Amino acid sequence: MTVQRFDPALDPPPDSTFDPAAAPDLATIGAQAETRLAALAPKAPLSFGFDWRGIAFNGRIGPEQPTALRLFGTLGGLPYSAEDLDRRIAALTLVGRSNNPRFERTVNNRLTVAFETPFDRSLDALGIVTAITLALIGVRDALEAARALLAKPRLAVQATGA
Repeated sequence: MTVQRFDPALDPPPDSTFDPAAAPDLATIGAQAETRLAALAPKAPLSFGFDWRGIAFNGRIGPEQPTALRLFGTLGGLPYSAEDLDRRIAALTLVGRSNNPRFERTVNNRLTVAFETPFDRSLDALGIVTAITLALIGVRDALEAARALLAKPRLAVQATGA
């Protein structure tokens, strides 16, 4: 006795007529998939946000040519003069001192940072993350110095025995 196996994924049903000309063309399917993927790809302008070492950043990649990556972050509140005059003066010297990164003081007494870099990578996740990483590495020292100025000093308290 012979057993005939039927696989509906590979074989047409035995009672139907199969027309090979009506089968989908793999080249056509591939071209349609590429067109759909291209339509879903990110396009400038892009806006996004992320957190880096406790600093909330907003980013933008604009449509202009040449394309630029712009990052904006809020570092924290500036100390008031009554809290620590020296730290306030040091933090305010950052404002307007450098162009990239550029530090600014908001009306709410917060220190913000803004900087930009040319964006010459592919407009996909890998290209965007790589550009952000390289931009942050370039301004890391300035950001760390600014954060150190904004950090509240810790009081050294010693308990004495009675």
